[in-house]
Amino acid sequence: MATKQVAGQLAELHVFSELLKQGVMPYAPAVETGSDYLLKTAKGAILELAVKVSGKGNGTFVVPDYQPDKKRFIVCVEFDESDAPVAWVLPSLVFHAYSTRPSKKDLRTLNLDGGRRKYFGEPLRDYIRGFRNRWELIADYQYYRRFINSPERFEDLEDILLMLLVAERPDTDEESVLFRASAFGVTDALSG
Repeated sequence: MATKQVAGQLAELHVFSELLKQGVMPYAPAVETGSDYLLKTAKGAILELAVKVSGKGNGTFVVPDYQPDKKRFIVCVEFDESDAPVAWVLPSLVFHAYSTRPSKKDLRTLNLDGGRRKYFGEPLRDYIRGFRNRWELIADYQYYRRFINSPERFEDLEDILLMLLVAERPDTDEESVLFRASAFGVTDALSG
């Protein structure tokens, strides 16, 4: 990427393109709201959106510290020279739970490669892979909102997205998915 500003603009264009394909209209607020954009879904839900691009392509995303809100999303975009951009569509509660806040700074940092490891020592990138390019979290917000209300509920969302990923892409490492699912007692849902 030429500059961080150009990378940021390309990330925004990628996000807008994907959202428009899903019937979601992005709007730039006329006054400072703390979010980059407002979104209106096809069903009329109004959501907030921040678009972030990885600094130096290292899977690290930095946002100003914030209070999580069930109507706020942070889309983290990674560019790779050989592939299409990858967008991590994260409810703000999920970003907040997996990011860190360095002491005495008003920033939150999410590191996909070296960040917090929740279960089984997996890199965060692998653990939350169900959020990759998952635009329906925004487009179908009415359906998913019940899973975005609290940390306990978004763990259910993580499991649902992982099951969808396995169903959509049979090449997914099914062994690790089943191992993780068995730890949560959801193997019956996967085998059916």
